Amino acid sequence: MRRFHRGDGWGRGSFTIPALAVAGSSYIRTYLVPQGFVQVKPEDVGALTSAPLVQNARGEVFGFLRYQVESFLEELIAGHSVEWQRG
Repeated sequence: MRRFHRGDGWGRGSFTIPALAVAGSSYIRTYLVPQGFVQVKPEDVGALTSAPLVQNARGEVFGFLRYQVESFLEELIAGHSVEWQRG
């Protein structure tokens, strides 16, 4: 598992679902990509999920598999940590 913590620059507030998806993708691009991760589509790595997925330079794929019940971005905004599972 990979644990990510709340990054700087993210304010508090609530999002609608489409805005949350856009904000989540933006977070991945601005915070995780500079750390060596790239966002991947599930079908590109053979995953049968709609979870947000990232891949590191070694080819390991991490996904936020609780995406159906909570938003990783809302959890980070609230000051909580989130776990992205490898697999």
